[in-house]
Amino acid sequence: MYYMACFMDPGFVPIDKTIKPTLNSSSDEEEEELNTHEKSTMLPNTGKVKPRRCGFCGIQQPMRARHCEECNRCVNRYDHHCPWLAACVGERNHRFFWLFLLSKNVVIWWTLVIAWKSIVRKPEVSAWILANIFFVIDIVILIVGGLSVIGLFAFHSYLMLNNTTTWEVVARGRITYLKHLESDYNPFHEGYCKNIYTFLCNCGLRKWLIIYNKKTDLASQVV
Repeated sequence: MYYMACFMDPGFVPIDKTIKPTLNSSSDEEEEELNTHEKSTMLPNTGKVKPRRCGFCGIQQPMRARHCEECNRCVNRYDHHCPWLAACVGERNHRFFWLFLLSKNVVIWWTLVIAWKSIVRKPEVSAWILANIFFVIDIVILIVGGLSVIGLFAFHSYLMLNNTTTWEVVARGRITYLKHLESDYNPFHEGYCKNIYTFLCNCGLRKWLIIYNKKTDLASQVV
């Protein structure tokens, strides 16, 4: 799963080489507050949300896409740039990143059980320490590392259940298509079962703008 998540296309947006970047344009997500350098130009309004033009790639970004400075590409349904993978986590490889975290949790806690069961009983403390010192060190390392991995796995499970991303959670107040909505409203939430199914089983790129417009229309009718 590590190699699938690492080397698979995370969902790069194709680059139109005929369009030149415009780095001096205004930012749509106010990212200067995050000390980044991505700039974007607002395109003509084609719906409720104005599409963005990436100042680096010079392309029109699909909804939920964002430019990654490390990869120097725009990524569909951008989640984050992972230092473990040295690659982006996006719409195409997020499921493999989640499965990688799941497998790491299984291996860590399975190894912890093996190490615990390997401890040898000795009548004397000094003899017990000599016989089990490496197992004790191993257990401490596994617990510390396991807690951080299980926390990360739990967070990405939450993202999967709610059909959201790390970027949308962290920077919701700066993202054009989210900052004007109620803080507890997620326009991409399609129900937990469908969210899980599409996250794990859908291999293509979804039309998020259509889903967004449909959900926001329904929300406005309720109001």
